[in-house]
Amino acid sequence: MRNKHPGTCYRCNLRVEVGQGHFERHAGGWRTQHADCAIKARQSKQEQQSK
Repeated sequence: MRNKHPGTCYRCNLRVEVGQGHFERHAGGWRTQHADCAIKARQSKQEQQSK
């Protein structure tokens, strides 16, 4: 789900503006990541699993 509030990407530590990323529940709170960071992480995970 797209973020409605700005935050800091937990993958690259850069600012995520409203609508530019995704948010998720984590450890009783919320964390944000860029949409591009999510795609890169998903691709990296798939590559590791295919080895």
